[in-house]
Amino acid sequence: MHNGGVFFFNNPPLKKSTMEKWEKIKVDKKIKPIHFKNRKPVELIIGKEYYVSFGMNEASCCMLTKIDKVQNKITIEVPPKSISDKGYIDVEGNFFYPDIYTHILFPDEIGLTPEEAVINQVTS
Repeated sequence: MHNGGVFFFNNPPLKKSTMEKWEKIKVDKKIKPIHFKNRKPVELIIGKEYYVSFGMNEASCCMLTKIDKVQNKITIEVPPKSISDKGYIDVEGNFFYPDIYTHILFPDEIGLTPEEAVINQVTS
């Protein structure tokens, strides 16, 4: 929520050690995404860190927050990359840390490694 140049978010701040791991990781161009019919889902544990790739042979660390077995979907959280070590800068020049991005995916669209994430690249 925005209030006079000050941003308020409900999510707790991430630990710096965790935040550092959430930068995009470039994966070797030899690693290619496979057809969704050939994917093998990983073991899913809520609260565990995984990797996700939305293309460009890049992977980001993410955290599994929900498993919906009825809809065959999972919910992950990925923090955005800040433009500085202090966070983002709003229009008034104030620093803030944005909310975590939430994505709803198929269970086989994440991986245990950056390479596996590229192989299981998000298609939904």
